[in-house]
Amino acid sequence: MNNLEKNKLELLYSVTSNINEKIDLCEKYRSCLIEMLKKEPQNVSLLIQVGVLSWEPLHESELAIEYLEKSIYLEPTNIDARFWLAKCYYHDFCAYDKATNLLEEALNLNSTRADCLSLFAEIIEFTSRDTARAISYLEKAIIFE
Repeated sequence: MNNLEKNKLELLYSVTSNINEKIDLCEKYRSCLIEMLKKEPQNVSLLIQVGVLSWEPLHESELAIEYLEKSIYLEPTNIDARFWLAKCYYHDFCAYDKATNLLEEALNLNSTRADCLSLFAEIIEFTSRDTARAISYLEKAIIFE
């Protein structure tokens, strides 16, 4: 598959409202990205895209983790991969410590990432009920967003 087919799938996805069609298009899109990865196996952007699609909406969490961890291995400073991996660990595995560690690493790389701050606040509130601390992270997220 090539970029033209990828773009066609993106367009089809944007115009359909049928959930079954959207899922089918996501599977086709992921397959397209995997084909592209065969030509560029170290393309971190493609690895992250495949990882994210594998996690949501396709609900293949173990596969998502593989792709996202590989992207971090190839690009240790990648914040996007850490964010999505943290979401996967938090939402699908209740692995709060892993998610927290990934977000702390991401925020050490860039303390202004609103998405990381917001997810971190959610985890803090859920795990410790420390509302004041969670709100402080949400306030920072709002400022930086």
